[in-house]
Amino acid sequence: MESIPVVFSDAMKFSIPVISMPVGDLPALIGCGTGWLAKSVDASAFASAIGASLLSGHDDAAIRAVSDRFAIEKIARRIVFATQKAGTAASD
Repeated sequence: MESIPVVFSDAMKFSIPVISMPVGDLPALIGCGTGWLAKSVDASAFASAIGASLLSGHDDAAIRAVSDRFAIEKIARRIVFATQKAGTAASD
């Protein structure tokens, strides 16, 4: 099972809120206004989360913030920086 499913980061890139079961890292990510989280891992709880999504809005700013966190350009910069830092430390 993925800790952060690709479908979550894809949804954030397109500013689409997520409805999910409480698995992996999703409770921490969805808890910040990016969608709705079922209270447990069962169909009834998931149906309740879907119902809640139909009755309330989402936080556009929170979705943009998480989307920015998963932007491929920023991820690439972090990888390059970490690689360069590791290379500098190895040559010291």
